[in-house]
Amino acid sequence: MGIPLRTHLLAAALLSVPTLVRSQEMAPPEHYKLRLEYVRWFPSLTGELQKGAGDVPGTLVDLKDDLGIEDHSSNELKAVLRLGGRAKLRAAYTPLDYDGDVIASRPFLFDGTFFRKDAQTVTSLKGALWSGDFGFDVLRGGWGYLGLLVGARVLDVDAVIVQPTEGRRETGTLQAPVPVLGVSGRLYVGRISLSAEISGLTIGSRGTLYDAEGHARYHLTDRLAVGGGFRLLSVRGEDGNDFIKLRDQGARVVLELSL
Repeated sequence: MGIPLRTHLLAAALLSVPTLVRSQEMAPPEHYKLRLEYVRWFPSLTGELQKGAGDVPGTLVDLKDDLGIEDHSSNELKAVLRLGGRAKLRAAYTPLDYDGDVIASRPFLFDGTFFRKDAQTVTSLKGALWSGDFGFDVLRGGWGYLGLLVGARVLDVDAVIVQPTEGRRETGTLQAPVPVLGVSGRLYVGRISLSAEISGLTIGSRGTLYDAEGHARYHLTDRLAVGGGFRLLSVRGEDGNDFIKLRDQGARVVLELSL
């Protein structure tokens, strides 16, 4: 007596269950509790700066044309803590350290101090971009993941402008805190992974931020990966007579450790 067709179908369905379960499992490098990342960034900076004093507005100066700000590479540190399941806490720190030394091509006013034309003008911009996010993987499997982000970015920059021959010196702090929403994802193909992330938000004239990056990584092991990519960061903040607008973009080298 032959085996009924429905018995064959049931057996086939039962045999396919392990395969379906495996397809929903995360890729091996995603089995981590803590992920740390070191990034060397080689950005090109452009932007504008304005610092007023009381009711007196300052002059809007261009970082390149007026202050001669030069490009510098920078370090970036990232950390991701998996809370269990699909939830993650993410943090990042990007230091900013730029300087310039030019002969001023025009006079300008910064924080109530007048800087004259045709004088040596030395500028220092130091600060950091702080990032904090809550992430949730909406989709995930052996192929990778696709998730949503909600968090904030805080740009904090101290500016120092000096005309040493004129005895003029002024300092000012400019900040731009901006909440963000975003999308993050990673695709695994063998030992190669491709990741992309975009986040940003605007709070009107108070601040706007857009941040986009993409990377390719080679996974030496399930715990260690190296790679490279590109990042574009645009920040704009305004508070009364204070204004800052920065655009940083450039290539990156990445070292990633998953624990």
